[in-house]
Amino acid sequence: MEFGLNDTLELKRKVLIFSLNENLFGVNVSDLTEVNRIAEYRQVEKGPDWIVGMINFHGKTTPILNLKCLLAIEPSTLAPKAKWLAIPYDDMFVCLAVDDVKHFMDPERHIIDEMPSVADRPEVKYIKCYARIEDTLVPVLDFRTILSDCGLRIAD
Repeated sequence: MEFGLNDTLELKRKVLIFSLNENLFGVNVSDLTEVNRIAEYRQVEKGPDWIVGMINFHGKTTPILNLKCLLAIEPSTLAPKAKWLAIPYDDMFVCLAVDDVKHFMDPERHIIDEMPSVADRPEVKYIKCYARIEDTLVPVLDFRTILSDCGLRIAD
């Protein structure tokens, strides 16, 4: 999937920065339904490592996925400040566990750069663009591609 200049300009106004271990990432706020603390959830027996558990999200059984596993980042236990990011996926919601939510990107102080064409490689296909925060480049992730690649199937 390609993202043009208009997509990049839209991201300037709506990027949430979060952490996984010591790594910072961003997500387009328009991709999110809700951000919340991880509270009570039910662990899934004999499920894949990338499923943390299930919660009741607005009356529906919803999986919480370990984003660290999906991105091949060194897994660790959920941090005390752990949050989940609820996103719509097909006809359901999916919650992605993150260590902490840092801040919303201030478009007056930060710049969004499109992915350079030389970086069009399989290992960076989950990155829409980069947010520049001071001297740090923060990848803005494409959750739909991540979920599609993990093989998440919607039950009929």
